[in-house]
Order: sequence, then C-alpha cells, then structure tokens
Amino acid sequence: MEGPTPVSAMIHAATMVTAGLYLLLRCSAIIVLSPQTLQFIFVFGFITVLLTSFLGAWQYDIKKVIAFSTCSQLGYMMTIIGSSYFSLGFFHLLTHAFFKALLFLAAGGVIHAMQGEQDLRRLAGSLSGTGFKKIKFIFLYGAFSLGTLALVGFFFFAGYYSKENILFALTLTNNSAIGLTALVILSASVLLTSYYSFRLVWLLFFAPHKASARFYQAHLNLSIDCYTRSSLSLLMFFSIFAGFCLKTAVLSSFLLDSVIASAVQSFSSLELLPVTAKILPSVLILVGFYLATQQRYTTQAQQH
Repeated sequence: MEGPTPVSAMIHAATMVTAGLYLLLRCSAIIVLSPQTLQFIFVFGFITVLLTSFLGAWQYDIKKVIAFSTCSQLGYMMTIIGSSYFSLGFFHLLTHAFFKALLFLAAGGVIHAMQGEQDLRRLAGSLSGTGFKKIKFIFLYGAFSLGTLALVGFFFFAGYYSKENILFALTLTNNSAIGLTALVILSASVLLTSYYSFRLVWLLFFAPHKASARFYQAHLNLSIDCYTRSSLSLLMFFSIFAGFCLKTAVLSSFLLDSVIASAVQSFSSLELLPVTAKILPSVLILVGFYLATQQRYTTQAQQH
C-alpha cells in the first residue's frame, strides 16, 4: 500500500494476493479428497474475515481501508472453498477483480487531486460543497459509489450475485456449530464492510465542510487524463453487469466441471431459503450505511 496506486490496484485486484486462492482452485480435485484440508481452509477463511473486517473499520488511510476489504473478501472465498463450492469461490474472485480495481483507481484519482494526502481525518469534507460540483469529481464520485455498491453486495451489482450467494450457500450446507459460527461471522462482516466502505464515500464526498478541508479545496488538482477516465468507465461497466452476465456460465461449473458436481447441484436449493435469510444481508447493508452517515470527527481528529 506504500507503492503507487495503479500498482496497488493491480496486485490487490487480480494478481499477487489472489495467487494462492487461484492455486487452491486449480488444485481443487486434490483438495476435495482430504476433508481435513477442507476443514482447515474453511476455518482459516472465516477467521481471516473476522480479523480483517474489524481492522478495516479502524483504518483512516484511504488505500488501507480498501486493502483490508480485499483481505476480507479473500476470506469469503477461502471459506466457501472450504465448503467445496469451488465454482462460487471462483465467481467471487472474478467479480471482485472488477470492483476492487475500480475502487483503487478511483482512490488514486482522489489522492492525486488531494496533493497526495490519504488520511481521512484530514480529507473529511474536502470534496463536498464547491469541490464536489466540479464535473471531474462527479466522475470520481460515480466510480467510488459504484465500486462501493458492488463491494457491499447491493442489489443487482456484481458483488450481489457472488458475495450474497456465499452466505446463502453457507446457510444451506453448514448445520454444525463451526458452520453456524462461520455464518454469523460472515454476516457480521457484511455490516462492517458496509460501514467502512460507505464511511469512505461519506467522508470524502458528503461530510459537512470543515475548516481543515479548505487547504485541499484550494489546491485541487483537476487533471484526470482520458486513459484514467476510460479505464474507470470500463471497470464501472463490469462492476455493474459482470455478475449478471457471468453467473450462469461460472456457476454451471463448466470451468471446473472435473471437480465436484454436488456443489453446483445444491444451487437449485437456494430458492428454498426462508425469506428472512434472503433479506438479512440487505438489512445489514442498510444498517452499515446508516452508521457510516453518522460518522463525525472531533476538531482534534480533523487537525491530526
């Protein structure tokens, strides 16, 4: 996270941090033969979700907030792989690449505009008011907002089709104590992810204008080149439509058809879930949004 933001976008969205996960998917035919290995991956996954969700909620650096959300989503993927839903793990890996790269590149645009500043305690309110009315910052706001909606799993965005199905699958297949523990932790993570993700958007674009933000509003760097805008536009498109367009192809498991058939067949049972189980993630997202909009910093924190 100390490197250039485009590098952060690449390694966190699609390469370095997902390499181990992709290796597990490629070796799934071997892993599925060992229940102990699957159990270890399962436990390791939901512990990762628990730790990184709480750590992300306490971060103030823009890029570190997004980075901890990456670790949390990788925990989701590990948990579902440990439950033998290899196709669903791959599906979330695929959709995650689009909206996480979008968030990192949008964060890079904000950091560039703010003269390299990344601390939310200093930037709170900087892009609200007069700064937000600039047309190029409306573009950044759109990228940040769409990436956030996809990350939290809002209706019909890319994350909705992959992330929420992970919770639904765990609801169906894990009746043991450890399975219920994982389900509770992942559900709590939905609330925390919604909180710190919407907090980021709220503090940057909607927080009340404070005196500490005047310096950044007075020195806004408005240069956003056409290559950045085109990249953000492409990622915004996939962050909205990738889940809907790819769900049938990926979850039908033609990419991993040699692994396990029962994981795919069980998706036909998702329609049998009770209504409360289906709407719980959406309720948690809304609660996280409400808590984020109540975020305030004291004068001392703003001057930190």
